[in-house]
Amino acid sequence: MIFTYHAHEHIKLNPGKITVISTNNQSVYYDLLTGIDSDSGKVTILDDHYDALKISKIINWVGDINNYSISKPIESVYKHIAENLNEQQINSIHNLTTKLFTEVQGCLFMANLPLTVNNDGDISKVFKYCGIRLEPSIKNNPYDIIETLINIQVELNDIKIIGLTNVAHYLTSDHFQELASLCRNADTSLLCIEFASLSDSSHYPDCDFYNIDSDFVDWHN
Repeated sequence: MIFTYHAHEHIKLNPGKITVISTNNQSVYYDLLTGIDSDSGKVTILDDHYDALKISKIINWVGDINNYSISKPIESVYKHIAENLNEQQINSIHNLTTKLFTEVQGCLFMANLPLTVNNDGDISKVFKYCGIRLEPSIKNNPYDIIETLINIQVELNDIKIIGLTNVAHYLTSDHFQELASLCRNADTSLLCIEFASLSDSSHYPDCDFYNIDSDFVDWHN
Protein backbone atom coordinates (compact mmCIF):
# COMPACT_ATOMS: atom_id res chain seq x y z
CA MET A 1 0.00 0.00 0.00
CA ILE A 2 1.00 3.61 -0.55
CA PHE A 3 0.64 6.58 1.82
CA THR A 4 0.29 10.04 0.27
CA TYR A 5 0.18 13.51 1.81
CA HIS A 6 -0.43 16.46 -0.52
CA ALA A 7 2.39 16.77 -3.08
CA HIS A 8 4.97 15.03 -0.91
CA GLU A 9 6.85 11.87 -1.78
CA HIS A 10 4.71 8.74 -1.81
CA ILE A 11 5.52 6.38 1.05
CA LYS A 12 5.35 2.61 0.69
CA LEU A 13 3.72 0.85 3.63
CA ASN A 14 5.42 -2.52 3.66
CA PRO A 15 3.85 -5.59 5.31
CA GLY A 16 5.53 -6.75 8.50
CA LYS A 17 7.34 -3.43 8.90
CA ILE A 18 7.18 -0.34 11.09
CA THR A 19 6.82 2.82 9.02
CA VAL A 20 7.67 6.05 10.85
CA ILE A 21 6.48 9.31 9.30
CA SER A 22 7.97 12.18 11.26
CA THR A 23 7.92 15.95 11.08
CA ASN A 24 8.92 18.90 13.22
CA ASN A 25 6.39 21.11 11.46
CA GLN A 26 3.30 21.61 13.63
CA SER A 27 0.85 22.09 10.75
CA VAL A 28 2.12 18.99 8.93
CA TYR A 29 1.91 16.94 12.12
CA TYR A 30 -1.68 18.07 12.67
CA ASP A 31 -2.58 17.35 9.04
CA LEU A 32 -1.17 13.83 9.29
CA LEU A 33 -3.06 13.03 12.49
CA THR A 34 -6.41 14.43 11.38
CA GLY A 35 -5.98 13.03 7.89
CA ILE A 36 -5.72 9.50 9.27
CA ASP A 37 -8.12 9.78 12.18
CA SER A 38 -10.99 11.53 10.40
CA ASP A 39 -10.58 10.69 6.70
CA SER A 40 -10.37 14.46 6.10
CA GLY A 41 -8.83 14.00 2.65
CA LYS A 42 -5.45 15.44 3.66
CA VAL A 43 -4.02 11.92 3.64
CA THR A 44 -4.73 9.23 1.06
CA ILE A 45 -4.03 5.50 1.11
CA LEU A 46 -3.64 3.86 -2.30
CA ASP A 47 -3.39 0.24 -3.31
CA ASP A 48 -0.59 -0.96 -5.58
CA HIS A 49 -2.72 0.00 -8.60
CA TYR A 50 -3.03 3.56 -7.22
CA ASP A 51 -6.72 3.22 -6.45
CA ALA A 52 -7.81 5.13 -3.34
CA LEU A 53 -8.81 3.08 -0.29
CA LYS A 54 -10.96 4.08 2.68
CA ILE A 55 -8.48 4.83 5.46
CA SER A 56 -10.64 3.47 8.29
CA LYS A 57 -10.73 0.09 6.54
CA ILE A 58 -6.95 -0.02 6.16
CA ILE A 59 -5.66 1.56 9.38
CA ASN A 60 -6.70 0.68 12.92
CA TRP A 61 -6.02 4.11 14.38
CA VAL A 62 -5.07 3.82 18.05
CA GLY A 63 -3.36 7.19 18.37
CA ASP A 64 -1.53 7.91 21.62
CA ILE A 65 -1.51 4.75 23.75
CA ASN A 66 -1.74 6.95 26.85
CA ASN A 67 -5.32 7.77 25.80
CA TYR A 68 -6.26 4.30 24.58
CA SER A 69 -8.12 1.63 26.52
CA ILE A 70 -6.45 -1.68 25.71
CA SER A 71 -9.60 -3.39 27.05
CA LYS A 72 -11.66 -2.14 24.08
CA PRO A 73 -10.91 -5.00 21.67
CA ILE A 74 -11.22 -7.78 24.27
CA GLU A 75 -14.91 -8.45 23.52
CA SER A 76 -13.98 -9.16 19.90
CA VAL A 77 -11.29 -11.56 21.12
CA TYR A 78 -13.51 -13.70 23.32
CA LYS A 79 -16.22 -13.77 20.64
CA HIS A 80 -13.60 -14.98 18.17
CA ILE A 81 -12.36 -17.64 20.60
CA ALA A 82 -15.93 -18.75 21.33
CA GLU A 83 -16.63 -19.12 17.61
CA ASN A 84 -13.56 -21.31 17.11
CA LEU A 85 -13.93 -23.86 19.91
CA ASN A 86 -13.74 -27.52 18.99
CA GLU A 87 -16.71 -29.84 19.48
CA GLN A 88 -15.42 -31.26 22.77
CA GLN A 89 -14.95 -27.78 24.23
CA ILE A 90 -18.41 -26.69 23.08
CA ASN A 91 -20.10 -29.76 24.59
CA SER A 92 -18.20 -29.38 27.86
CA ILE A 93 -19.17 -25.71 28.23
CA HIS A 94 -22.79 -26.43 27.29
CA ASN A 95 -23.00 -29.21 29.90
CA LEU A 96 -21.54 -27.04 32.64
CA THR A 97 -23.75 -24.10 31.67
CA THR A 98 -26.86 -26.28 31.73
CA LYS A 99 -25.97 -27.44 35.26
CA LEU A 100 -25.51 -23.83 36.36
CA PHE A 101 -28.82 -22.69 34.88
CA THR A 102 -30.63 -25.70 36.37
CA GLU A 103 -29.24 -24.87 39.81
CA VAL A 104 -30.28 -21.22 39.47
CA GLN A 105 -33.77 -22.24 38.30
CA GLY A 106 -34.06 -24.42 41.41
CA CYS A 107 -33.25 -21.40 43.57
CA LEU A 108 -35.94 -19.37 41.78
CA PHE A 109 -38.59 -21.96 42.66
CA MET A 110 -38.11 -20.94 46.29
CA ALA A 111 -39.71 -17.59 45.48
CA ASN A 112 -43.47 -17.47 44.95
CA LEU A 113 -42.98 -15.62 41.66
CA PRO A 114 -43.16 -16.60 37.96
CA LEU A 115 -39.39 -16.43 37.42
CA THR A 116 -37.41 -18.41 34.88
CA VAL A 117 -33.88 -18.50 33.51
CA ASN A 118 -33.01 -18.10 29.84
CA ASN A 119 -30.27 -20.39 28.61
CA ASP A 120 -30.03 -19.55 24.91
CA GLY A 121 -26.82 -21.55 24.39
CA ASP A 122 -24.78 -18.49 23.39
CA ILE A 123 -21.25 -19.42 24.46
CA SER A 124 -19.96 -15.87 23.90
CA LYS A 125 -22.27 -14.75 26.73
CA VAL A 126 -20.65 -17.35 28.98
CA PHE A 127 -17.23 -15.92 28.11
CA LYS A 128 -18.48 -12.43 28.93
CA TYR A 129 -19.96 -13.63 32.22
CA CYS A 130 -16.55 -15.04 33.20
CA GLY A 131 -15.19 -11.48 33.29
CA ILE A 132 -12.33 -12.09 30.87
CA ARG A 133 -9.76 -9.31 31.09
CA LEU A 134 -6.14 -8.58 30.41
CA GLU A 135 -3.58 -8.87 33.16
CA PRO A 136 -3.66 -5.45 34.92
CA SER A 137 0.14 -5.10 34.70
CA ILE A 138 -0.07 -4.79 30.89
CA LYS A 139 -1.81 -1.42 31.21
CA ASN A 140 1.24 -0.03 33.01
CA ASN A 141 3.78 -0.95 30.34
CA PRO A 142 3.64 0.90 26.98
CA TYR A 143 5.61 -1.80 25.15
CA ASP A 144 3.30 -4.51 26.49
CA ILE A 145 0.26 -2.52 25.31
CA ILE A 146 1.59 -2.32 21.76
CA GLU A 147 2.70 -5.96 21.80
CA THR A 148 -0.79 -6.95 22.95
CA LEU A 149 -2.40 -4.88 20.18
CA ILE A 150 -0.30 -6.77 17.65
CA ASN A 151 -1.13 -10.14 19.20
CA ILE A 152 -4.85 -9.28 19.24
CA GLN A 153 -4.76 -8.53 15.52
CA VAL A 154 -2.96 -11.80 14.86
CA GLU A 155 -5.55 -13.69 16.92
CA LEU A 156 -8.40 -12.03 15.00
CA ASN A 157 -6.69 -12.47 11.62
CA ASP A 158 -6.99 -8.70 11.22
CA ILE A 159 -4.65 -7.38 8.52
CA LYS A 160 -5.18 -3.69 9.24
CA ILE A 161 -2.17 -1.46 9.85
CA ILE A 162 -1.95 -0.35 13.49
CA GLY A 163 -1.66 3.45 13.64
CA LEU A 164 0.11 5.10 16.59
CA THR A 165 1.51 8.48 17.52
CA ASN A 166 4.03 9.78 20.10
CA VAL A 167 5.47 6.28 20.43
CA ALA A 168 8.99 7.60 21.09
CA HIS A 169 7.64 9.24 24.25
CA TYR A 170 7.28 5.76 25.72
CA LEU A 171 9.71 3.42 23.96
CA THR A 172 13.50 3.29 23.76
CA SER A 173 15.40 2.46 20.59
CA ASP A 174 15.85 -1.08 21.95
CA HIS A 175 12.09 -1.34 22.29
CA PHE A 176 11.69 -0.29 18.66
CA GLN A 177 14.15 -2.96 17.59
CA GLU A 178 12.19 -5.60 19.50
CA LEU A 179 8.94 -4.26 18.08
CA ALA A 180 10.31 -4.41 14.53
CA SER A 181 11.20 -8.07 15.06
CA LEU A 182 7.75 -8.79 16.47
CA CYS A 183 6.04 -7.13 13.48
CA ARG A 184 8.22 -9.06 11.07
CA ASN A 185 7.44 -12.40 12.71
CA ALA A 186 3.72 -11.62 13.01
CA ASP A 187 3.55 -10.10 9.51
CA THR A 188 1.81 -7.09 11.04
CA SER A 189 2.46 -3.47 10.07
CA LEU A 190 2.69 -0.39 12.26
CA LEU A 191 2.39 3.23 11.15
CA CYS A 192 3.88 5.70 13.63
CA ILE A 193 3.27 9.44 13.23
CA GLU A 194 5.97 11.20 15.26
CA PHE A 195 6.84 14.81 16.02
CA ALA A 196 10.57 14.42 15.38
CA SER A 197 13.48 15.56 13.21
CA LEU A 198 15.61 13.68 10.70
CA SER A 199 18.37 13.56 13.30
CA ASP A 200 16.09 11.42 15.49
CA SER A 201 16.08 8.56 12.98
CA SER A 202 18.54 6.50 15.06
CA HIS A 203 15.82 6.14 17.70
CA TYR A 204 13.87 3.95 15.25
CA PRO A 205 16.20 1.08 14.24
CA ASP A 206 14.92 -1.43 11.67
CA CYS A 207 12.06 0.92 10.79
CA ASP A 208 11.26 2.63 7.48
CA PHE A 209 11.86 6.23 8.56
CA TYR A 210 10.57 9.26 6.64
CA ASN A 211 10.74 12.91 7.59
CA ILE A 212 9.10 16.11 6.37
CA ASP A 213 11.17 18.93 7.80
CA SER A 214 10.06 22.40 8.87
CA ASP A 215 10.65 23.66 5.32
CA PHE A 216 8.38 20.91 3.88
CA VAL A 217 11.36 19.03 2.41
CA ASP A 218 11.10 15.22 2.23
CA TRP A 219 13.80 12.96 3.67
CA HIS A 220 14.09 9.20 3.84
CA ASN A 221 16.59 7.29 5.95
